[in-house]
Amino acid sequence: MIQRFFTHIASVLDTTISDTLLSYSNLVIGSDEEKALVKAIKDSFPTSELTLCTRHLSENVTRHLRTKVGVNDKNAKQILSDLFGDNGLIEADTTVDFSTKVTDIERKYEDLVGPYLTQKVIPTIRDYVYNARKTESRIPLQWKNNNCESINHILKLNQDWKPEKLPELINKIHKEIKLQESLVNGALYGHGDFELSSSAYDIRVICEENETQDSIAGKIVAELKRYQNSSGYVSTRDLSKQPHEVKFSEAILQGLAPDGGLFVPNNIIAKFSEKQLDRLVDLTYQDRALRILEKWIHPDDLHPTLLKQFINTAYSEGSFDSKEIFPIRHLEKNQYLLELFHGPTSSFKDAALQLLPQFFVHALQVLGRTSTR
Repeated sequence: MIQRFFTHIASVLDTTISDTLLSYSNLVIGSDEEKALVKAIKDSFPTSELTLCTRHLSENVTRHLRTKVGVNDKNAKQILSDLFGDNGLIEADTTVDFSTKVTDIERKYEDLVGPYLTQKVIPTIRDYVYNARKTESRIPLQWKNNNCESINHILKLNQDWKPEKLPELINKIHKEIKLQESLVNGALYGHGDFELSSSAYDIRVICEENETQDSIAGKIVAELKRYQNSSGYVSTRDLSKQPHEVKFSEAILQGLAPDGGLFVPNNIIAKFSEKQLDRLVDLTYQDRALRILEKWIHPDDLHPTLLKQFINTAYSEGSFDSKEIFPIRHLEKNQYLLELFHGPTSSFKDAALQLLPQFFVHALQVLGRTSTR
């Protein structure tokens, strides 16, 4: 059943992304040491990097030493320290350091413990902790799945978890998974309780209400092409066939182009359909600004996660006396008034000038300069 479960996940992922430029070949999976679980993951995701929870490894070694081998508490604590302590095997930084520690452990405990350490524990630490961490830098030192355990505990309390008959239990688990799936899907649209990791967030597609899958797929392909073909900014007065391009940071520091023109992207100007604009209506000012500016600034020039940070800092309640930033007041009938005086200088200029200095600082850092001159 475990093998079938992971095979199904792999199949869904493969079907979902096979026609795009995305891949899950660099997937990192963390797990307990349970044999069937490890085998199922390795068989289903052969190109992924698998790492094991060091807390569970330590607990399993402790249990084996005391119940199977009969090691006393003093010796067991010393063995665990040499394996999982601050200066233990698990903390080895280099191949030489790892080999040296292994030799020392074998010399000290071979007569006491037998082949258990050399044939079971050490190979496991080498393959699923040390080598995994060397291959995949995203794996933290002494990774533990404490967060997963905590979430499990919270879910059990929240759902008043009790022993169930297998059919009822499967049904409840299925409902929980569907709920989590809907929340994770919400992150793809920028709403809900989850956010995409910065490593998975380069482009965004704004879907229209009731838009077809083919139409959405077309937008994704178009955004991927835009992502791959990064172009700079050109002057509105440069009418040559090959206008001079500058990068985003340079355009920010120059302000106006040398010929007096305005800098605009040297590709198709970002456009929003009426239905896409409808999707922006209920967003906060900050989220709306982010979705618009993402279309004008390439992720290679300023990553969306950093852009979001700049926007949230610029348009904060600490700087504006209205949480709507620039609220719209309904006067009568179809007459509305946009209030642009809620910023720190009570001027419409706050709309741009609260964000632009952050672009200046970032541009100077990118170009390694200390002045805009």
